[in-house]
Amino acid sequence: MAHGTLPAVDWTTYIPSAVTGVVGLAGIGGAVWQAKRAREAAAEDAKANREAASSDLEASMRQTANNLVVSINAEDKRADVATRRRIYAACLAAFQQVTRAA
Repeated sequence: MAHGTLPAVDWTTYIPSAVTGVVGLAGIGGAVWQAKRAREAAAEDAKANREAASSDLEASMRQTANNLVVSINAEDKRADVATRRRIYAACLAAFQQVTRAA
């Protein structure tokens, strides 16, 4: 070899290593990208599940409120009927006393 010249490089020994390195980096990049997609999909699924649960809870609360209103109305009606019966009974008792006194 002459002084000032570069030695000849046998590229056939370096190319397979370089290709293997590039393939390895591509594999790592693909795994990172796939993990990111999976994380985003899981976040979207979790959001949809929260929204569905919230919607179900709202529907349940509305139904519970409606049931409470129906129950209160039924109790008010029962109390009103009981009051009317007491008044009617008192009126009949008063009529009976008036009839006996006459």
